[in-house]
Amino acid sequence: MPSPSSPGQTLEDMMKLALAGDRDAYSRVLQSIKAELGGYLGRKVPPKDREDVMQEILLSVHKARHTYDAQRPLMPWVMAIARFRLMDYWRQRYSPSGRETADIDDFKNILSEDRSQNMETHEDIRKVLDSLPPKQQQIIDLMYRQDKGVQEVADMLNISVSAVKVTAHRTYKIFRKRLME
Repeated sequence: MPSPSSPGQTLEDMMKLALAGDRDAYSRVLQSIKAELGGYLGRKVPPKDREDVMQEILLSVHKARHTYDAQRPLMPWVMAIARFRLMDYWRQRYSPSGRETADIDDFKNILSEDRSQNMETHEDIRKVLDSLPPKQQQIIDLMYRQDKGVQEVADMLNISVSAVKVTAHRTYKIFRKRLME
């Protein structure tokens, strides 16, 4: 596959130069790969996540570049890496265990801000916690203080995983709103 910036030079030729230390050739290789992957990821990844997945693929290509066999075409090697990174993305995004920590991570980020270091904010957090319904208090206590997973909390309270996630998310929104007041 010829590169538009260097007529007659194939992607494989540029990769050989890149592996020999030519930074400009390496930059052109990555740009060409990125252009090819744009179409590949187009319908497989939502637009908001596409750039992140693209960066993961390019990073994996960079880390594995020493494994590339210069006697073989480059793009099948790249596409194999892309397929694995895409499977990782789907696994993380769509598997139950991949979604378990999303809400609580947001919650932890709110509580770990610099504001939480002073006593006034600790008192504000305590007030918000005390004002919550008992079920919300219990779920937050299990997930945040005791570091339990969503499935674990659902099993302990005999409720669905969805109910735990929804409750944690709603509680996070309450915290955010009240702490910003």
